[in-house]
Amino acid sequence: MECSVNELSRYRFETSLEDLDTALDGFDSSKHSGIISFFNQNYTDRRMNKRGF
Repeated sequence: MECSVNELSRYRFETSLEDLDTALDGFDSSKHSGIISFFNQNYTDRRMNKRGF
């Protein structure tokens, strides 16, 4: 089963859009800082934040 680079790229792009849509379900922010804050609260290890990484 061989696929072209374009097909693989399209598949990965569509999958990432679906994953992003699922991750941000119901979230709305008009500022970039709001998105960063949401990501840090939900997807980073809290211990890393305390250490300053």
